[in-house]
Amino acid sequence: MTETSISAYQFLIETIPKLSDAEHPVVLDFGCGKAPLVSMGLAQGLDIWGADNFSYRDEWKPKAEAAGGNRVLDIQDGVLPFPDCHFDVVIANMVFEHVHDPVPALQEIARVLKPRGRFLALFPVQETWFEGHLGLYFPHWFSGYPRIQRTYMTLLYRLGFGFRRSSFGDWVTTRQRDLGTSIVYHREADVRAWWETAFGNAPKDLSQAYMRARLPRLTFLPDWLLSAVCRRRVGLVLLTERA
Repeated sequence: MTETSISAYQFLIETIPKLSDAEHPVVLDFGCGKAPLVSMGLAQGLDIWGADNFSYRDEWKPKAEAAGGNRVLDIQDGVLPFPDCHFDVVIANMVFEHVHDPVPALQEIARVLKPRGRFLALFPVQETWFEGHLGLYFPHWFSGYPRIQRTYMTLLYRLGFGFRRSSFGDWVTTRQRDLGTSIVYHREADVRAWWETAFGNAPKDLSQAYMRARLPRLTFLPDWLLSAVCRRRVGLVLLTERA
């Protein structure tokens, strides 16, 4: 373990080899975005591929292809462009808070995973306190109450909080719309049930390992506290093995 904090991408790159007994595991970055993880993995000799539904982010595709070349492919109509039982490891880094119905996506991931293949997913859920796209605590908790949500976001904006700040009216309107469309939060209990159904095994919690790698100076804290901080600030770090 390093003495300084590492990025989430570096945590994933260092964790991937530990997730498979294969000498050269075949890896998929599901929802790869601009493909930074694919680029890092290729630079370190990993047999890694990326896939995303670029119809929602056309401007990302050229950047992803520049980072990963022909190893970045489109997800079309929800179907991954890979054969059954193809991957030893699948990674999804901050993806499932953008998936309104996770079940079909999980079924596709299970399809392309080999038996006993591993799926590692990091993402926030409804119970997470911090909303990392907006840079605010708790705004997603008011999704059923748009007027209260707007008032809350307005107050925090005027106090100087929030990421990617623009003019006041545009920022609040755009970010509130994002919370109702492109960003969706699922309950942890539902997530765990969906994962177990799709993969035939209950997911394991890797939040302690994630926090110890990201913030090594806090290794003196007990596991339960590290896990609690991770769930409130980052979200879930789930490792599942396909039955």
